[in-house]
Amino acid sequence: MYEREFEEYEREDVAELIEHYEQMVKDDSSFFFEEASFDQLIEYYEEKGDTKRAMDAVNRALEQHPYASLFLVKKAHLLFELKDLDEAMVLLDKAEAMDSSDISIHLLRCDIFTWQGKYNKALNTIQAAMEIADKDERSDLYLELADVYEEWEKYDEVFDCLVRALELDPENEEALNRLWFCVEFTEKFEQSIKFHKAFIDEHPYSYLAWFNLAHGYAGLDLYEKAVEAFEFVIAINEDYEYAYKDCGEVLFRMEKYEEAAEYLLRASVISKPYKELYYSLGECFERMKNYNRARYYYRKATNLDPYFADAFHKIGYCYEEEERFDAAITAYERAYRLEKGNADYVVSLGFVFYNIDQFDKSIEFFRRAVEMEGEVEENWEMLSRAYFEASEYREALNVLEKAILLFEGNANFFYMKAAYYYQIGNRNESLVNLERALLQDFESHDLMWEITPYMEHDDTVANLIEQYRK
Repeated sequence: MYEREFEEYEREDVAELIEHYEQMVKDDSSFFFEEASFDQLIEYYEEKGDTKRAMDAVNRALEQHPYASLFLVKKAHLLFELKDLDEAMVLLDKAEAMDSSDISIHLLRCDIFTWQGKYNKALNTIQAAMEIADKDERSDLYLELADVYEEWEKYDEVFDCLVRALELDPENEEALNRLWFCVEFTEKFEQSIKFHKAFIDEHPYSYLAWFNLAHGYAGLDLYEKAVEAFEFVIAINEDYEYAYKDCGEVLFRMEKYEEAAEYLLRASVISKPYKELYYSLGECFERMKNYNRARYYYRKATNLDPYFADAFHKIGYCYEEEERFDAAITAYERAYRLEKGNADYVVSLGFVFYNIDQFDKSIEFFRRAVEMEGEVEENWEMLSRAYFEASEYREALNVLEKAILLFEGNANFFYMKAAYYYQIGNRNESLVNLERALLQDFESHDLMWEITPYMEHDDTVANLIEQYRK
């Protein structure tokens, strides 16, 4: 005989229910709870991630309510989480024998088959459920079907399932949200535009449909239409932060940096601050050459994430553009320490040391850049120039010889050799390499004047260039 009986705990405070339950378990006293109370208990422990207590509660629930299919399904779900799949399937079969109309049985069985990679069995499970489901349930079943196809990497079918779910339930926000991601992945922008325009005709105040339509336009580079659609989103739901953020990104692509910054700033007011938003704001002001304000937002990004290497690199770039090279080096080095494998950071340090005539350090970083990205021609060019500026002419020429073998047809390396040899007084080698370069790419000969300016005024050099001009 039960000492206490608790009924309809769903009307009481959940905390009180948990307290009573745990005290009785601790005291090992006999008690009875209604199904709804056990349901709340199990859900509470599941949300906390306390699988052990959830399993204990579901076992006690089955002792007191052995014919409740609800608890069989819940126990099967817990077993699925523990990857005891065979036992989970046995419980689902028992639950179906008790209540064959419970769609959750089919959904969980489908999840198990999908996790096992048995996609055809998962599809068959959903098809069987479709036959007994009502209209509202069918929309959720199409979402489940979309999950199966997504795991199966059949993304066209995912799109079709989500569309079908929305046809059955136009207010299904999960389907609308997922449809956007699916379209981005499959690039079904035209199909998305067609569907959402028709959807909006029937449901003109669906801000998520307008949002998806905007992304469809953006995917086809129809930016003006995308911005117009985003504005409809904001008109319907002025607190939807993603509309401001994504509209700002589209305006950024349109090179309308001031307007982009306005939208991103509005997003920052509405939403909880996050580093990517501040980074995007920094990029807007950087493009407007407002480097001080750009640094302000990049720093806000690093305040949220002290390991945000890209933001430190951007701070360095802003300083470099202002020719504040010492500050640029400090920021670049911070980025480099965080991600030593990032070739962009290595190259930036190579350039900034080159600009302040610290050629030994410039050589160090450009050598590293060549080791990391040997396929990038500019890395070889800058390594050679750094050696040359350091008066290490033999090394400068050796780098060019290796680059010429790697990059056949690149006239720049021959122009550089021509300039180097001219600088060190070997006119014959200079003219030989100049002629090779002119044969390959006449238009690039101005590169020599950057390295050896007075070469431009040499009559022999000028006459040779004129010969190839024709």
